[in-house]
Amino acid sequence: MGRIPIVAMIVVVLFVGCDKGSQSSARLPGSGAWKDAISYRLGIDRGRTNQGYMDGARKSTIPTAFLIGPTGKIAWIGNAARIEQPLSELLHTGQVSEGLLEPAEPGASLGVGDPAPSLDVGRWMLGEPISDFVSGHVYVIDFWATWCGPCLRTIPHLSDLQSQYADRITVIGITDESEREVREFLQSHPNR
Repeated sequence: MGRIPIVAMIVVVLFVGCDKGSQSSARLPGSGAWKDAISYRLGIDRGRTNQGYMDGARKSTIPTAFLIGPTGKIAWIGNAARIEQPLSELLHTGQVSEGLLEPAEPGASLGVGDPAPSLDVGRWMLGEPISDFVSGHVYVIDFWATWCGPCLRTIPHLSDLQSQYADRITVIGITDESEREVREFLQSHPNR
């Protein structure tokens, strides 16, 4: 496989997770450093999708991404800022090497190799709704929030990956915030 660019390794170090207890008003870098664009599907869910993924994997911090392989099984779970190498491996070899897998959380009922739970998104804000995974296609499901700085910094990267692999992957961002909060965020950060 290819090497991780130095820039990508630096980004991994800078991205940490947010939890609801550490909410802060996220400040984005200037418009030159942050592309005001989301080029992937975006949904709001306060119920079964959040419970099935985040609760099932016992994840409490965001951004957390789930990489769903072409067989509909979870291939990788981790911080969305670190998804590039696992995604590249999955697209080129059909699997993610063990060295890139993060250990499962104690007591998790959902992990790598398990069938991906269905998507039951309450409201789609961007893109066409998805309810089923298509065999042979790869999905990135990113759980994020408008108040989470690290989440916001992953948006341009996920948008670039969606554009780069448009025919092979579908990126889906899911938040549990209100429709008003997401709408206000989208108005200040237009989609591509």
